[in-house]
Amino acid sequence: MRIEFVRSGGFAGISLTARVDSEKLAPDESATLEQKINEAGFFDLPGQIKPASPGADMFEYSVTISLPPRTHTVIVSETVVPERLRPLLDHLTNLARTGKYR
Repeated sequence: MRIEFVRSGGFAGISLTARVDSEKLAPDESATLEQKINEAGFFDLPGQIKPASPGADMFEYSVTISLPPRTHTVIVSETVVPERLRPLLDHLTNLARTGKYR
């Protein structure tokens, strides 16, 4: 499984990115990630989740997950993140902050 994560926008406009290959992760980390993806129902989410009216200085998240034969991208504004997706976004944000997954 491959994951591409980008958090953009915010007050400073600084992007945070991560490219994760589950085959290169420790087994427990890979299992945690897979669990969060399943709990989010990621492959059932729409491709874009946008607010009715855009707001200033908000983060936008883009997550692409390739789990052959499926690839799905979800782009979501922080103001309308579904609760079931939040744990996955938080986990990917933490992975991106480590700087190990660029």
